[in-house]
Amino acid sequence: MDEVDGMSSGDRGGNQVLINAIKNTKAPIICVCNDRQHQKVRSLANHCYDLRFQKPPKRNVAQRLAEIARREKLNIDLTALEYLCESFGNDIRQTVNYLQLHAKRSNTLTFNDAKASLTKSSKDRNVMMGNFEAAKLLLSVNYDDFIL
Repeated sequence: MDEVDGMSSGDRGGNQVLINAIKNTKAPIICVCNDRQHQKVRSLANHCYDLRFQKPPKRNVAQRLAEIARREKLNIDLTALEYLCESFGNDIRQTVNYLQLHAKRSNTLTFNDAKASLTKSSKDRNVMMGNFEAAKLLLSVNYDDFIL
């Protein structure tokens, strides 16, 4: 079950039903969340085996993408793949989507091609910003700069 930390008040009793299902089933139930500290996850975690994952390093992501590209008969530089990974914040899905789109135009991609094409399409740095950086930026805005 994906996004168990996102169960809202519209899912009344959903967390308890999920806990009961975990207790009573013989089949494994895999619960995925982004916020391990969320209150709903804490009560659920008492009934689960807790595995924590980290984002893979860009080198590993780039090597896996190189294997995918090879199987798809695409000629892509490893340095271009590393650049794409870094530009998309190691987001594998977004990088694969970019490669799919690029493959419609060409079956080769060099570092320079990737760099040139990402000036308009890379993930906004504000999206990849952490909570503390976002709060600092938000609280340091000079409202006199806004035109009313």
